This record gives sequence, C-alpha cells and structure tokens, in this order.
Amino acid sequence: MRCVSLSRWSVWLLGVGAALCFVPALLAEDTPVTFPSVPPATFGSAEALSEAHDALQETVQRLTTLAETAKDPMLRAELRLAAANVILSKQLEIPCTRFFWGLASSSGKPTEPEKLRRFFDTAEKVLGNAKADLDEARKALAKVSAEQADTGRDAEDEDADGGETSGVEKNDDHQIALKRYSKASSTRRTLLAFHQAIKTALLPPDGGDADRASRRAASELSALMEHDDTRVATAANFWQALLRRAEPDATAALSRLSYALDDVPSAERPYAFFSRVLRCLVLAGHDRRIAALTLLAQMEERAIGWFSDDAERDSALRGIVWTRVHLLRQWHDSLDAETKTEERQWCRERVATLIEAKLGDPNLLPLLAPAIPVLLEPEKMESAASGSP
Repeated sequence: MRCVSLSRWSVWLLGVGAALCFVPALLAEDTPVTFPSVPPATFGSAEALSEAHDALQETVQRLTTLAETAKDPMLRAELRLAAANVILSKQLEIPCTRFFWGLASSSGKPTEPEKLRRFFDTAEKVLGNAKADLDEARKALAKVSAEQADTGRDAEDEDADGGETSGVEKNDDHQIALKRYSKASSTRRTLLAFHQAIKTALLPPDGGDADRASRRAASELSALMEHDDTRVATAANFWQALLRRAEPDATAALSRLSYALDDVPSAERPYAFFSRVLRCLVLAGHDRRIAALTLLAQMEERAIGWFSDDAERDSALRGIVWTRVHLLRQWHDSLDAETKTEERQWCRERVATLIEAKLGDPNLLPLLAPAIPVLLEPEKMESAASGSP
C-alpha cells in the first residue's frame, strides 16, 4: 500500500483553512446586533405646535374672562364648561397621543408631570365654578317654576276668555331654560368623567393604588357608553379600554373595543381608529402577538378604504406601521439570542423593510384629535356672550 505524506507546508495550510471556518461564527457572537433605527415620531413643527398652544391658552383665557363678567348664571356656566372642554379636548391632545403611542418626553414620561397637573387643576377649578353657576341657575329656575304653578290657573282662565298669551310665551321660555340647564348639567358630568379618566391615565397614583384608580375611573365612564352623542359613547369606550388594557384578564378591555377590521365611521373618529389599533395592542400584550401583527397587516389594506382624505389616510397608515414596528421589536427582544437567531434576523429585516418603504422622516403619527369630543364650540359661546348672532 502506498502512503501519502503531507509536507509541513500542506499541514499548515490545512490548519489555517480549518481555523478560518470558525471566523464567521466568532464574528457573529462578538459583533453586537443592532436593530434598525426608527425615524423619530413627531406631530408637527415645534413652531406650529407652539403657536397652537398659545392660541388655545388665549381661548381658555377669553372664555373664563367672559364668564367672570357675565350676569346670567347659565351663560357663566356654559362659558366655563366650554373652557374646560378646550383644556380636555384640545390642550391635552398631544399628551394623550404621546401616552397612547408610548412616546416619552425628556422626563421619561409622555409629558412633563408639572405641566399636566396645571392643565388638570385648571380644568377642575373651572368645572367647580361651573357647578356653582348651575346651582344658582337651578334656584332661579325653581323660583320661576313655583311662580308659574301659583299663577297657572289664572293664566288658563285668561286664555279661555281670549286674553293675553304672554303667560304661555313665558312658560315656553321657561321650558327652553330648563332644557338648557339640563344640557349644561349633563355636559358637566360628561367632562368630569373624562377629566378623571385622562388624569388617571396620564398621572397614575404611586404604589398599588394605580390599578384600583384605573378601574374606578373606567367605571365612571360607564354611564357615557349609552350617550345620545355617538362621539361621546365611542370616546368613552375607547378610554375605558385604554384604562383597563394592562389588566391580567384582557376580557374587560377587548369587550369595549370593536373588531380590528371593522369599518371606521367618520362620525366616530378619531376614537374608532385608535380603538382598532388598541385592540391589536391589547392582544399583543396578552401573548397573542402573531394575531395582532396579522390584523395590523390587514388593517393597512382596509385603511385605504376607511379614509377618503389623503392626509388622514397617510397618517393612519403610519400609525399602523409604527405599531407593527413596535410589536416586532418587542418580539425580537423576547427571542433567545442564541437559539432564535434566524427568527430575530427575520424581525430585523422585516422592520428595516417597513421603515424604508412606509415610514417617512419626519414620521408624523396620527393625533388623538380631539382627545375627547368638543361639546361646546368656543366660537359660538363667545358670540353668545357678546350678543352676536
């Protein structure tokens, strides 16, 4: 038998080749894996946001000033309710939106806590003053009702004899005033419920009281779920689910949210759209991440038909893609780096594709605008106070 001998040079080459085979593996272990960079989220230019903030602050100031000078307690109450509505619906738009999308400020929270407390304290004070005005109006209305009851028989006799109809006209005016009072009282209760819900979400109490406070605030919204105003009912359902999304049992939150692929009626926006996204987030938070990602991918297709306005549609699509990226990042980080390398690589590649194709820079995410429905138009209330038609 012939033996083949290897020179020392050949042996050295074989050794180097074998060593090189392990280089990719060594590099893979030592090279840190970087996740694709997501364009920072924004809601407009700093200048535009600052101008909007100043304009809203001026609106609140005008309404409260008009309330302080108005003689009619009912009008005072309505002006103050309109001011509180501006704070809760418009001034808290961006803080509520940041909270929903999980965006933190420099303090590590959706908005600076001190700034939020000022908003909530002002709204609470204005609503308290509105209650005092409504109490005064109620007493005046009760007095008129008693006077009309005393003179009712005389008025009926005059009408039967063909006399003056001023009593009937006064009664009609009184009925209108009673309905106005009832509407204002209902509006105040609605604003109080939303005030408590948003405050609990954005400024939860420390310690173990947070869960109890969330359930209590969500319970206060229950009466609004059957509200005659569709916007109020939809917003109440949305905020209830948002308050209860972190509970161990997802049933409470999911029962308040429409199915992710249901249509998004224009009369129920923005709450209907945000509710669809929230449903996917709740599912993902309860070990159903794949189902949530599948629904979000289908929502992208449906959203094209949901929105007729191009800007609104594009914003909604960015919100859906942002949520997909967020959940893929969570999934990636939950996978074991040693045994799930291929799955982690797939997540990174998918995120990179989504960012390149569908997220612009700046990345304008949809606003929860308004944070709650506008129940009293500021312009109309200012016109009423100034005597304009």
